[in-house]
Amino acid sequence: MVANANCGDAVAFGAINIFLSVFGSGSLYLHVVLNQRGSRMKRLILLLGILLCASFIFSQVTFSPSWVINHLGKKGSITPGTLTYRISLFGVIPLGDAVFARESSQAYEGRLALKLVTTAKSLKVIEPALKGEVVFESFIDPLRYLPFRFAQKIIVKGKKDVDRVAFYDQNQGVMTIAGERRQIPFGTHDPLSAIFTIRKMDLDTVTSIELNLNTNQKNYVLEGTVDNKEIKIGGKNLRFAIVKAGIRRKDKNPYHRSKITMVLLKDQENIPILIRVFASGAVIKAKLTNIGE
Repeated sequence: MVANANCGDAVAFGAINIFLSVFGSGSLYLHVVLNQRGSRMKRLILLLGILLCASFIFSQVTFSPSWVINHLGKKGSITPGTLTYRISLFGVIPLGDAVFARESSQAYEGRLALKLVTTAKSLKVIEPALKGEVVFESFIDPLRYLPFRFAQKIIVKGKKDVDRVAFYDQNQGVMTIAGERRQIPFGTHDPLSAIFTIRKMDLDTVTSIELNLNTNQKNYVLEGTVDNKEIKIGGKNLRFAIVKAGIRRKDKNPYHRSKITMVLLKDQENIPILIRVFASGAVIKAKLTNIGE
């Protein structure tokens, strides 16, 4: 995705391509259904189509830096704190909310660490179809932002719970999960420490990003670029950094790739206000909806 000052247009273009491919493959089936069901079904399909188009247009309008900033500004001053994001599929179907707690200083095995916690939960309106909850917790080095320990708990109704803890020995190049040791390159991150590291970068001078990732088995690498933009919102010129990155396996397996785009507000500790992830043929979007203490 090519991100620029009009970030919403670029997102819309990518999403439209996906929608066309999905609906194009089902056009023949839809034609048969309409012929068999008659005018009542046609009206229902037309109504659903109108609602879908309206939802899609609304999602593109609201998935923009200006909308997020204006929306947050109505609630108070925009400062770093606990960040709440609304997560949606293709920006149209709301899935849940994710909360990134502010980092806190804590002792970890006799040394000082920063604790990062993120929780996510499905919306009640979709719980009959999908009920789930996720908790990520990371203890990281306060100077290098590299993880000592990363825990993930995933609970999805009807599925076996995932409760996994990874321990990192960066100097030895080893990550341990359930007693099994795996080789990792120095400077390997978990998702929380990776986002935290990007936020702590001087994005005025950084033009490219490369981070190693591993939370389970294979080593991955995040590679991307940074594009700085200034956008006038509410009479003020605000500075944004747009990070566009690809994530791939270190062994260059072509089937394990994803893309991420983040729009960060540089004037406030690089707060991510918009996140877009493309993986496995789906687009997941997250926009900042609230900032707490």
